[in-house]
Formats: sequence, structure tokens, C-alpha cells
Amino acid sequence: MDEWGVDTSDRLRNVTVTVGLTESDVNTPCGVFAGPGTLSQLVVDIDCSSVPKGRFVKIAKTTEALTLCEVEVFGYSA
Repeated sequence: MDEWGVDTSDRLRNVTVTVGLTESDVNTPCGVFAGPGTLSQLVVDIDCSSVPKGRFVKIAKTTEALTLCEVEVFGYSA
């Protein structure tokens, strides 16, 4: 719900997550959330299908605005 009371949860679709070792090279695919999101959906987990190495994570959507309230990224030390 946005500040005007409009349900915008359906915008949460076709979100991609990529990982990279440098800020300018965040191109290793990690996961996708096809969506759509729902108003009752408080948490969306996107798990990597592989185990990419990287320090930087990019969450992207090529259409419409993407609003994220809180993001947690978990990883493993090598």
C-alpha cells in the first residue's frame, strides 16, 4: 500500500537478482521472482540456484518502479 492507500503490490513481478565481485560487474545471475506480489505477502525469498561469489548484489526490474522496504542478504564465507 502506498502513501495514498493504493495497492501497488502487483508491481512486484519480474525482479532479478544478480551478484558480482565488483560494483561495475554485477552480472552473475542469482535468482528471479516472477510474481506478482500480493498485499498480504510480507516476505519474498529469492534463493540463488547456484552459489555465486561476490560482494555486490543487484536487485533489478526493467519496467515500472520497484519499491523495497527492507532487504536482507545472506551469504557464506569461503
